[in-house]
Amino acid sequence: MKTFLKTALLALTLLGAFGAILFLTAEAATARPLNDPALTNPTAPAAVRSMIFPSKSAAVLNVMVDQPAGERSYVQVLDEAGNVLATQVTNRKAGAYHVKFNVAQLPAGKFRIVVQNKAGEIKHDFVIAQPVPATRLISLN
Repeated sequence: MKTFLKTALLALTLLGAFGAILFLTAEAATARPLNDPALTNPTAPAAVRSMIFPSKSAAVLNVMVDQPAGERSYVQVLDEAGNVLATQVTNRKAGAYHVKFNVAQLPAGKFRIVVQNKAGEIKHDFVIAQPVPATRLISLN
C-alpha cells in the first residue's frame, strides 16, 4: 500500500510540474519585450527581419529579407573599412525577398551585410577565408 501511495503522489507531482512548465512556456512565447516599438509607438514603421546563408558553391551569399508593406529595404555588402561594395533594393510589397550576392571576386577578409529600412538596420558579419590546399602523402610499401 505504501508503494502505491508513493507512486501516485510522485505521478501527481510530476503532472503538476509538467502543467506548470507548459503554462510558463505558453506565456513566454506570447510575451513581448518592453522596448518593442509596437508597444511604445504603434504607428512606428515595422522593422525588417533578415538572415544570411552561403550557397553550395560558396561563390554566392544568400540574404533572406522579410519586410513590412510599403517600405523598401536596402541590402548592402560592406568591407572592413565600411566601404559599400554592392547594394540591392527590394520593392515596397510586403513579404520575403531572396537577394543574392556574388562573392567569388572578393578577397579574403571580413565583410558585413547591412539590411536597413526606415525603422532601423540589421547587421550580419561574414568572413571569406583563403582556401588552404589539401596536402596528401600516399606511401606504398
